[in-house]
Amino acid sequence: MKTRLFLTIVFIITAALITPNILSAKDPAWVKLTYNLDQKSLEVIIGHSRIKGSTDHISRVEIKINGVAYKTFNYKYNVPNNSRVVYFYNDIQAKKGDRIEVTATSAVPVENGSKSCNIVVQEGVTQSN
Repeated sequence: MKTRLFLTIVFIITAALITPNILSAKDPAWVKLTYNLDQKSLEVIIGHSRIKGSTDHISRVEIKINGVAYKTFNYKYNVPNNSRVVYFYNDIQAKKGDRIEVTATSAVPVENGSKSCNIVVQEGVTQSN
């Protein structure tokens, strides 16, 4: 009887601690890319709002070139409430005609947990819509 009561209390406390974070989490809303062919630099802007107090954040950004995994960046910090996140990556070795795909993943996935965007590299600066 005492064990059952103890387990019930542990379950209630655990649910109370986890549920608010899941309810306040959101998947990334959108991803926009800008690639500078001359500088070999990639700017990734991610729309990712969250509710105050949530520990949700962008946990991973994956870059693929022509469908092949190129680089993965893991993050362990929170973003400001109701904001967008901007990352700059240098030395991204893509050439004209290459397809760059970026996937941003949320630390606390709600639906599918990620959002992707891709561009085909052109001369100069290439931007996604």
